Amino acid sequence: MFEALQKKKSFIPHSQTLKILHPLNGWQPESKELIEEVPKLVEHLAVKLNIPLAELDKTLPSLNRVEKSVRQKGRRKCLSLEIFPSLVIYVGEVIRQATNGSWELRLNNDCDVAIWEPWIIVNNGNAVPPHAKVYEQLSEGKTCYIRNVAESGIRSLSSSFKPSDPQIFALDIICRDPQREVLDNSNFPPTKEDDDLAFLEAESKFIAWLIDGIKYYRTLGLFNKYIHLSDGELTEQIKIIRADFRSQFLTERDFNSVYLEFADPMFDSTMGHLDPYLLRWDTSRTWSETEVDSVGRNNQEYVRVFERWSEISRGSFLPQELKETWETDSESVLIEFTVNGIRHRIEPEYYEEHIDLEILIEINRLIAETSYRFEVCQVLTDNTLVILLTLAEKQRIERERCLKFERW
Repeated sequence: MFEALQKKKSFIPHSQTLKILHPLNGWQPESKELIEEVPKLVEHLAVKLNIPLAELDKTLPSLNRVEKSVRQKGRRKCLSLEIFPSLVIYVGEVIRQATNGSWELRLNNDCDVAIWEPWIIVNNGNAVPPHAKVYEQLSEGKTCYIRNVAESGIRSLSSSFKPSDPQIFALDIICRDPQREVLDNSNFPPTKEDDDLAFLEAESKFIAWLIDGIKYYRTLGLFNKYIHLSDGELTEQIKIIRADFRSQFLTERDFNSVYLEFADPMFDSTMGHLDPYLLRWDTSRTWSETEVDSVGRNNQEYVRVFERWSEISRGSFLPQELKETWETDSESVLIEFTVNGIRHRIEPEYYEEHIDLEILIEINRLIAETSYRFEVCQVLTDNTLVILLTLAEKQRIERERCLKFERW
């Protein structure tokens, strides 16, 4: 598999992925030295999102406050030119300061009008355009993870690994000079020995991570299908387990994008950012957005989601008489259900074909007397994951696996 991926040599520049419909259309920087504009743009963001300026200290924790304010304001409102450019610059400034990077304005001529794009570049040649991932979080109807955009950008800029197929990494790692990549991508081609060695190293790290993760999460009641296997038997069954894990991905490309993480020389299995893929595998304890087909008036997707959340709730959330009502095809959805003889009503926000995961805040209030709480984390830039945990379990996973949950 790794060998096949190495044979892909075509490079599609980032600018082609945002052709015509560009989120920064209409924004013009006042100066080519973008760093000079940062203070004014941060002040503007503080006013628009009603955040005390002192809280915007350009650190990762400050993005927790930004996420909360974006939700309160409304994500689509934050796509306006009144807010979006300032938000992009603030997220980029957090990335820049964490990586000791620099701002660079790049002119994108592939749209209807020329667009100046703000990029963060670092000494190792990596560069990221924060506007793309911020736009993705605001527009795709998922739980809003502004902080994850910065963390992903920091990881990408700190990595020494440059994939031969940048499409696999979407916008996480973009070569500094795409034109040179187009012209010179046949120079210094990897030998078969290089490919074989890289594959063996990646496979070894992948298998070790897989076995270690199963062993760890079994202690928290997950992966009961492997509970009868000893550590040695887990290793003996690794081919079957590996195939089982791989089967959870919707496409081969989805699996490849995860697998290639292990080919990165800087990969650290203790970072925890891949654990949601592992947890998603155990559908008896977790739910993810990959299970959602299409949210709409005739699909009753919320009813199915509530039923699945009940299945993974460890008996703490048992809704009955579920009813999903739509006034129109694209708004005013109402969910009604009964818990402990009391009728409840929840009105999710409409996000096209996606579930409004923030309704879990209200559900957590309903089960507040139990020791459990629905927790949400994001699978990199993929779909979100929901799992029910006690506070002690959550803190243990955060401490021992460095997995980060949504901050509600």
